[in-house]
Amino acid sequence: MESKELYRHLLGINEPWTVERVHLDLPRGQVDVFVEHTKGARFPCPECGRVLT
Repeated sequence: MESKELYRHLLGINEPWTVERVHLDLPRGQVDVFVEHTKGARFPCPECGRVLT
């Protein structure tokens, strides 16, 4: 399994989100996971639930 796919599963990331890249820094003991949303994705307002444009 590719590292992006592995981190997607580990973190429970679903559409419209995707893991764009993963940077592993072993000397620092740090993993940076960069997440992006699909272009054109629309999201609901957290207060009223209406899809934002």
